[in-house]
Amino acid sequence: MPPPFHSLENPFEPPKKRLQDDAELIGKFLGRAAEEEMRKIMAKEKRKPDVAEPDWTPIRLSDKEKARVESLNTPLMKQEAATLKAFFGESITIPPLPREITPERMKNWEAMGFELHYLPPIDMTEDADFPGWEKKPNPWFYKEIAAGRIAKDATMLPGAWVLVDGRQKPSYAKGAQQMYDHDPLAPVLEDLNHRGLISQTMSDGTTKLDPQSRFGLSPADFTKPEVMNAFAKALDLKPGQASLTETIVWNVLANIHYPEWGTTDTHEWQKETLGSGLRLMSGYSDDGGASNVRWDDRPGGRVGFRPLGRFSP
Repeated sequence: MPPPFHSLENPFEPPKKRLQDDAELIGKFLGRAAEEEMRKIMAKEKRKPDVAEPDWTPIRLSDKEKARVESLNTPLMKQEAATLKAFFGESITIPPLPREITPERMKNWEAMGFELHYLPPIDMTEDADFPGWEKKPNPWFYKEIAAGRIAKDATMLPGAWVLVDGRQKPSYAKGAQQMYDHDPLAPVLEDLNHRGLISQTMSDGTTKLDPQSRFGLSPADFTKPEVMNAFAKALDLKPGQASLTETIVWNVLANIHYPEWGTTDTHEWQKETLGSGLRLMSGYSDDGGASNVRWDDRPGGRVGFRPLGRFSP
């Protein structure tokens, strides 16, 4: 009984090129002349070379689906391209929206006051010169980076589509409850307060604020996974997809899309920390507006926050 056949190909190397048709097989063993003769015979018999079928099924969109994707991407991409070109002074390539962003989700975010924007992977260094960058972060921010107290990549834009809370930052109203307009996070904040995960207070730590308010949270509150995951869920995002807004992202968005953010006498907590409970905050109108960056370690009636959603390229 003959021994079983085993392939002589090395299983750890890419497979060798397969023979395409009978003529090539003949030529392999009998030489080029025999291959050419076989091709003449095949031509007379109108035989076609064997063509291997792909072992995968390509995804084909219907015309309706193609139109839906095109209508979703094109206007927003064109709008972002024009806006970013005006700011940076040069054309910026805008990638299509990630597939997870559907028209239904966009409609829901719009109802909540959230908007999609693209931020290219550009390093916003202190000496960068862009025609639309009228309000740079104050020099203190860059000095802290140079000293190593803030991460070096804190000046880098994400190179991704982001989901932005487009509502205005409220002005300070002494003696009144500080609230963002039509805030979709209000019931989430109230639930977190009742569960003991946050407690909105003034800087004295005892004067209570409305449990539905974005003001009065401490820097440490944003380090709790339960808090950030609750914000993500409310915004129809995955855990880890929502965070506070980075200082440079906040600044660039304020310069390009939301100059009004720097016109009110309140701050917003940012994502970066300085250690020992210190967190950056931005936006105080009486100290530079959109350029304002400073730190604090206490809650307060003048400090709110703005969540940001980020989508992988």
